[in-house]
Amino acid sequence: DGAGHPAIHLGADGFAGEHNSVALRMGCDGKLFARLWQTDGEHAVLHVRARAACPHTTAFELALVESDGVPWGINVPLTTEWQTIPIPIRDLRLFTQWGKEFAAQAGPRLRLSRLETVSVCFGKWLFPEAADKPHAIEIAEIGIAEN
Repeated sequence: DGAGHPAIHLGADGFAGEHNSVALRMGCDGKLFARLWQTDGEHAVLHVRARAACPHTTAFELALVESDGVPWGINVPLTTEWQTIPIPIRDLRLFTQWGKEFAAQAGPRLRLSRLETVSVCFGKWLFPEAADKPHAIEIAEIGIAEN
């Protein structure tokens, strides 16, 4: 990641035809976060260390998914330089594009005690003018800290 830390690389030769996206989902234990911090994350901040590994890649979708499937997310802007991007939990929006039913299940914001999965995704909807070009991202860290 420019500082010698390992990073994951996700990429595709393009998003033409059947292949519309690349995604990675990782499980996590939100109950542990809530117990350690003794908070449900009202003032928590995500710290994402990432970069675009191809010149036409400008963002990726980051979603934090609660145990009942409720997804909260944001499009994380990228450059080809490594950067650490702070994202306040309160800036995450409910991803109703994943399903309208989540609006009835969601609280007013992400509840860290219910965090079960972190999802990273990117695809042709993010790069409509360059969907046929190679795209890749590299991520060294996705972490949460109490602000």
